[in-house]
Amino acid sequence: MILISNLGYVKRVPVSSYKNQSRGGKGMQSAKLTEEDFIEQIFVASTHEYILFITSAGKAYWMKVHELPEGSRTSKGSHIKTLLTVSPDEEITAIVSLKDFYRDAGSGSAADSENRQFLFMGTARGVVKKVATGEFSNAKTRGIIAIKLDDGDRLVSALLTGGNDQVVLVSRDGKALRTHEDQIRPMGRASRGVAGLKLGKSDELAGLLRVDGTSREKMLIISEYGYGKRVSFDEFSAHSRATGGQKIYTVSEKTGKIAGVVNVLDKEEIMCITSQGKSIKLKVSGISVMGRSAQGVRIVTIEKPDFVIGVDRIVKEDEDGQQKLFEEEANGE
Repeated sequence: MILISNLGYVKRVPVSSYKNQSRGGKGMQSAKLTEEDFIEQIFVASTHEYILFITSAGKAYWMKVHELPEGSRTSKGSHIKTLLTVSPDEEITAIVSLKDFYRDAGSGSAADSENRQFLFMGTARGVVKKVATGEFSNAKTRGIIAIKLDDGDRLVSALLTGGNDQVVLVSRDGKALRTHEDQIRPMGRASRGVAGLKLGKSDELAGLLRVDGTSREKMLIISEYGYGKRVSFDEFSAHSRATGGQKIYTVSEKTGKIAGVVNVLDKEEIMCITSQGKSIKLKVSGISVMGRSAQGVRIVTIEKPDFVIGVDRIVKEDEDGQQKLFEEEANGE
């Protein structure tokens, strides 16, 4: 598990450092931070993968997971600017793991189709863009441009797609748009992108999800004040980009806005992180599958002014350190 704080401290911690807790638990401390700092991002990946960092300035950097400093569950970690050549006004706003870099040759062969891989990005204002991952092979720690951002906009989410996937864009006010990625053509690194989800004036994009073609995965949603649920992708029909989507969550003063979304399988576990550095590891099976409008059940007990800032699925590793995302479930065993 990789943790990044608001002030830019990063570390990797074995998931085995955390104990399972019952739904509604108060969690464990994930980092000893200063009063003005808080955990801002959580990310889970295998040690053999690459981690691509995309910043608020629209630049991309990468490192191998094993190159990140390992720390204890409560250690502060190392500052990201000691690892990457990040300018003083840049913040890490999205991270994604990948096994290798692929260029989109456009030949249309079966081999090229199988290897195609894109970085699909979304900004707070609902702008989306996809770029072939091979475009970032030279990024390393010095960084290269990934997306041109409008003034006042920021990157909030990024994921990998294969060129023929469907994605769901989820807003903090509870809207969701399912669309096919062929609605967004591949672009060069320096371009702006196109309109994705049509947002209200006070709304922002909360995250992106790739639609599971096997129907085994579901969307898990968690709100700022610890309420959550699972929702089936089948609840949503595909629409064109730049439309308003459908309701996925009923936001209220009690729940707060949507804080995070993630794909999950029944046998998996998730990790939630709050702004004050608390964490809780939960079994997905303990979180109910509900309809589009439901507020869900209490997942994390939040004591204000604390609030949930992120959630991610937990990656299992086998004895050789290879990523194992519940293969029995994926293979239908």
